[in-house]
Amino acid sequence: MYFLHGRYDYTVSCTLAKRCFEVFQAPEKVFFTFEHSARSPHFEEPERVREAPERILKRREGED
Repeated sequence: MYFLHGRYDYTVSCTLAKRCFEVFQAPEKVFFTFEHSARSPHFEEPERVREAPERILKRREGED
């Protein structure tokens, strides 16, 4: 489970999103916080959003 969340998202606050993240059970989960984004990190920080899947893949490769 992967959460991609903008720090300035006031529709779903970062605090609430992190609480939900902690409650969910999943074999793999990562919370990505985008420090300069609100509701649309894919528009506001597109380069960092593209890095998220790369980080996930690198993490998985390290487990092998």
